[in-house]
Amino acid sequence: VHVSVGNLLRAELRIGSELGKQAAEYMTDGRLLPDALVIDIVLKRLEQDDCAQNGWILDGFPRTHAQAEGLLAAGLSPDAVIVLDRPDEVVKEWCLG
Repeated sequence: VHVSVGNLLRAELRIGSELGKQAAEYMTDGRLLPDALVIDIVLKRLEQDDCAQNGWILDGFPRTHAQAEGLLAAGLSPDAVIVLDRPDEVVKEWCLG
């Protein structure tokens, strides 16, 4: 199951969940979400049956050491990790077209 943090955030905002409301407070001010909030949102998704039965691929998570520790503290450990490392110029071109 593809688990995208961006998609999760948009879904939580759309349904008006408590996690979504907390995220909105940070996002409206242009601030980064605290690691604990991002962890809670991701773990909520990973607890769902489709992830438990089929496995998951995390997209955009973890981005910090604290987020990785939160995943491990929840007893979840990926079988493999892929790191995409691109030069800044390539990323700018990809994002800006």
